[in-house]
Amino acid sequence: LLVFGRAIDTLSRGDYKSVSINQGKIEFKTIIQSFLSMAKQLGAREEDLRQKTESMRQINLDLTQEIQERKKKVEELKEKEIELIKFKQFAEHSTQGFGIGALDGKINYINQTLANLIGKEKDEYIKEQSIVQYYPPKIQKQFEQEILPEVIKFGKWQGELIIVNKNGKE
Repeated sequence: LLVFGRAIDTLSRGDYKSVSINQGKIEFKTIIQSFLSMAKQLGAREEDLRQKTESMRQINLDLTQEIQERKKKVEELKEKEIELIKFKQFAEHSTQGFGIGALDGKINYINQTLANLIGKEKDEYIKEQSIVQYYPPKIQKQFEQEILPEVIKFGKWQGELIIVNKNGKE
């Protein structure tokens, strides 16, 4: 096959005198068989290329879908960020003191009004402290026996509680 390939290459350049296969005896049957073999190989390569092209098309479709899903998630996150900014602006300018804490009682957020009520500076941020320490003993008991179980069961609790400032006054 390699010999015929070289011969065909030489002939395609117009050099008819340099070609000698089997001392000038070129059998058409052999040439035809070689041509058919090359055509078969070419067909196999075309099929392989078609399959790979289809695979790449499917990968492209999957990536396009993933990009669209990610864009949607980014838009949803932007909307949530806007809502969060609105909440923070509301919280910071509210005349009601309120905060957000974790189930273990650690403070995650307090607004400036609540910081003022307990006698702390906002910059003194009381994160990592327990919210329970700012309640009088009877509220601490209510917190542990009623409020926390309700939060665990329903995911939230709403109400007003008496707090004490850093001097211990209610």
